[in-house]
Amino acid sequence: MIIPTKFDYRTVALKEIDSEEAPFRITTNDAVSNLSDALDQVGLINPPVLMHQADRYVVVCGHRRVLAARALAWETIPARIPTSQNDPPACAFLAISENSIERPLNLIETSRALSLLNSFIPDKKERYRVAGNLGLPSNPSLIKKIGPLCRLPQQMQNGILSGEISLPSALMLSKLQPKAAVLISEFLIRLKLSLSKQKEMIVILQEIAIREDCTVEEIIHSEKIQSILDDPEMDRPRKSGLIRTYLKHRRFPNISDALDTFEKVKSSLTLGENTSLNPPPGFEGNHYRISFSFSSINELDHHKQTLERLLEDERIKALLDSGPPKKK
Repeated sequence: MIIPTKFDYRTVALKEIDSEEAPFRITTNDAVSNLSDALDQVGLINPPVLMHQADRYVVVCGHRRVLAARALAWETIPARIPTSQNDPPACAFLAISENSIERPLNLIETSRALSLLNSFIPDKKERYRVAGNLGLPSNPSLIKKIGPLCRLPQQMQNGILSGEISLPSALMLSKLQPKAAVLISEFLIRLKLSLSKQKEMIVILQEIAIREDCTVEEIIHSEKIQSILDDPEMDRPRKSGLIRTYLKHRRFPNISDALDTFEKVKSSLTLGENTSLNPPPGFEGNHYRISFSFSSINELDHHKQTLERLLEDERIKALLDSGPPKKK
């Protein structure tokens, strides 16, 4: 692939430029106010590159410059037209080069650039080589992850750009139906969950939908979740915690019931503030753990009496005899 280095310089009427059709667009930035001010004060230093198609022009490089000129109500704009007309591969190469040289590309821009290369370079090895030369990821595994991002619904792309949806979460969502993916992404953004909790939420929503033969939309729009989300007196961390607890109980009712039973038994045992009793992690297995601290023989003797009391307590025996709850 060869970058077109020769151009015809001409003045083009802005009405002849198609801003909707943007096959070479890399940038995700639509802000033009500062650029419009600069054009108004200094003029256009670097004309956009346009490719002629039928009776219209499409932008190869300089989308924001064209938008800024429109904002200033210009009727025409100086432009560069590649002399090798109708050469989309070369124009794609040029678009990627100009954008990647100006600044580091964000994830969506990188995905758009990789998608352009994928459209015009069928050979994978050659595509990886060219990507590396252009400063794009050249690792096949990373390309496989980043490549599809530009095809996600716009709401999800916005969430990725804002940092409210992590890349691992976006990759998980990309495997779902678009409607469900958008709904879950909006849900995650509203709750502002951490990476690990985002992934947990995606998985648990899917599992509940399968287990109860319902849709993700029905789960998220359930009266319980909506009442928590709409509570004006509750802060976001509290809402997130309650929703996670509710969904876990709904996904694993047996484990949740076992935890409730354990907490009731624990609170009734009057262990004291220097003694703690913990259930098996995730109630997998039947190994409970008790720990205590002491700073004197008298305190240690008190713990000894507590242990002796627990050995005879029927509530402890019932916990052990019940065994771990079954997951369904």
